[in-house]
Amino acid sequence: MNYLELLYEAIDLEKEAEIKTMINEIKLYGKNREKIGRAINNLKGKFIRKEIGGIYLIKFGREEPFKTDISVGDVVLISKGNPLKSDLTGSVTEIGNKYIVVSFSNRPPIWIQKSKNIRIDLYLNEITFKRMQNAILKLHYSEGKLKILKSIILGNKKPKQPENVSLSFYDKDLNDSQKKAVKKAVGSKDIFLIHGPPGTGKTRTLTEIIMQEVKNDKKVLATSDSNAATDNLLFNLIRYKDIKVCRLGHPSRIDKDLISHSLYYVVENHEDYKKIEKIREEALNLSEKRDKYKKPIPQIRRGLSEQQIEKYALKNRGTRGIFPEDMKSMYEWIKLNNEVQKLYNLAEESEEILVKKIISSCDVIISTNSSAGIEELDNITFDTVVIDEGSQATEPSCYIPIVRGRKFIIGGDHKQLPPTILSEKAKKVLSKTLFERLIKKYPENSSILTVQYRMNDKIMQFSNKKFYNGILTSSKNIKNRTIYINIDNYPYNKILSKTPLIFVDTSEIQEKYEVIKKGSSSKYNPLEAKIVIEISRILDKNNIDYGIISPYKDQVKYLKEKINNTVNTVDGFQGKEKDVIIFSLTRSNEKGLIGFLTDERRLNVAITRARKKLIVIGDILTITNYSLFNDFIKYIEQNGEIIKLKKSDYDV
Repeated sequence: MNYLELLYEAIDLEKEAEIKTMINEIKLYGKNREKIGRAINNLKGKFIRKEIGGIYLIKFGREEPFKTDISVGDVVLISKGNPLKSDLTGSVTEIGNKYIVVSFSNRPPIWIQKSKNIRIDLYLNEITFKRMQNAILKLHYSEGKLKILKSIILGNKKPKQPENVSLSFYDKDLNDSQKKAVKKAVGSKDIFLIHGPPGTGKTRTLTEIIMQEVKNDKKVLATSDSNAATDNLLFNLIRYKDIKVCRLGHPSRIDKDLISHSLYYVVENHEDYKKIEKIREEALNLSEKRDKYKKPIPQIRRGLSEQQIEKYALKNRGTRGIFPEDMKSMYEWIKLNNEVQKLYNLAEESEEILVKKIISSCDVIISTNSSAGIEELDNITFDTVVIDEGSQATEPSCYIPIVRGRKFIIGGDHKQLPPTILSEKAKKVLSKTLFERLIKKYPENSSILTVQYRMNDKIMQFSNKKFYNGILTSSKNIKNRTIYINIDNYPYNKILSKTPLIFVDTSEIQEKYEVIKKGSSSKYNPLEAKIVIEISRILDKNNIDYGIISPYKDQVKYLKEKINNTVNTVDGFQGKEKDVIIFSLTRSNEKGLIGFLTDERRLNVAITRARKKLIVIGDILTITNYSLFNDFIKYIEQNGEIIKLKKSDYDV
């Protein structure tokens, strides 16, 4: 089996694993799935409106407020209370504490507006899996330039070396490493890879590359695996007024401040769309006229074809117990219905032509990797494909945009976490990203960014030395910034002192141990949670921007029930940043086991989210059994402060 076949099979395995995980969770929790934030019960549905592209919006609500992990853009499964007996899916467009709005690409069944016991479950998006497999097939059967890219991807052909180019930069504040990366990327003919460690301005660098490509009359497709990262690219690009840019994807998944740049919005506000609306209005009026006649449903038409109904109606005759008047009424319904369908088909065709016209007129198309697989792009070849956050996307996900281009540029950081893969069998193939594979194979076609603009220097230096060979420097504007809150009570006066790097050691507290819930494989730690809650209370009181992270979902859930602020897993927080990060390690046990905390990339992500202050809470005796954490503790001893809690002076 060749490599592309392995990838194709791995996608099936991962899809099966995700479905199995979801079904098992539904079976395990039943109605209690709402308690873990992945379902909402006892809802009523109400039709709101129909939008461009045949999108139907239904608002589901109830009197009792709910808390949920379901968010805008998620695919959800709608059922009459039993999700295992339903196949109706939609996308979340809006969510409140008592309602959720879901969009459907086809007219939803009438029961969702009549039933009083609607259940909504978080679901998986099967379309992305199909698009990945389609992209693999396109790459497999490729010709021309794409065939050359395939050979490079598979390691059968070396990419051409980047040419030296002279550029006038749009962004005048780029540093030397960013300028070098831009020049080499623009001068590349096949592929180029930009290694962007945390806070080094990778997206800013990719934005400049896109602008330079457009200046060279190149049509660009710019993507990322997540909607948030895709929107970041768009935010950067719309600052420049001399390019035409359009964002693909459902409006529910696009930042509200960017909706005016979405394809839906541009189409809806185009002068040609008014003509399409008139055609649909005419069809609607005609359908109302049609509905005054008798619809030829099976029990009324009694086996007669449309041609037979026409024949009898024109002769003013009846048959098979059908009166002549009913025959003529059915014939009128059929005639008008044919006209209605012609008008709707004309509107649909006109809309497709308009969409393609808008896409063709744009310099830059921006989308998620998955949305790059839409049919409207099928006949367009892009000169350059730019992929951001490439180290967080599976290799087949990157293929979706790549097969649409003549060359590709990927930005990423393989020293941070790869995408999460559920299937153990698929992990061997899918957990290593295209970015990591290519940057190791073709280092001469890559460039690393070396100045970071996010963290206090003392927060940054551990990762710098441990993961980036010490090549990173901190911008002088941010290297010494920190946060200080003047309070009296111990230990919080120490925790929130001017020291930017703090470790709160719980090893001497009796209640320090992790807990495992029945039926769960995750962990939570009540002691660490109490400390986190008190720190967050003080930070809230002082209006400090902060986030809370833990490697374990049960700790995140436990904290979310008690804190009204950003709480996420380390994996879920990748790509984000806050002034203060509180990192709850969670693990504390007699055996000194720390599970997937042994993955150094997870630690790298966790400690590089903080701008001004990093507070780590954990049991030193448990974590220092591992050399990585032993080194981390030694670093904090020299560059920060370890606060060792004692039962005698700290009553939790």
